[in-house]
Amino acid sequence: VWNKDAVTITALFRTNFRMDFPFDLQELPAFAVIGICCGFLGAVFVYLHRQVMLGVRKNKALSQFLAKHRLLYPGIVTFIIASLTFPPGMGQFMA
Repeated sequence: VWNKDAVTITALFRTNFRMDFPFDLQELPAFAVIGICCGFLGAVFVYLHRQVMLGVRKNKALSQFLAKHRLLYPGIVTFIIASLTFPPGMGQFMA
């Protein structure tokens, strides 16, 4: 609803949450730890991806092969990810 006089947010279910402070003080350190862990995991991913790409560049035969067949590397990565996350396969063990 784009009318400034109308209420635009409607609760679907009644809750007993306190509205004075949306977070408990004990939750904030947990959120900070989650943020730090995700930051480190992101940095590790960037580092490992750089190492893989430098390894591919150093290996001349692999580099030339991937230059000729440009869609092979993304195809292999897509196949591996799809195989791991497909629900009847390994994906059934994921949340």
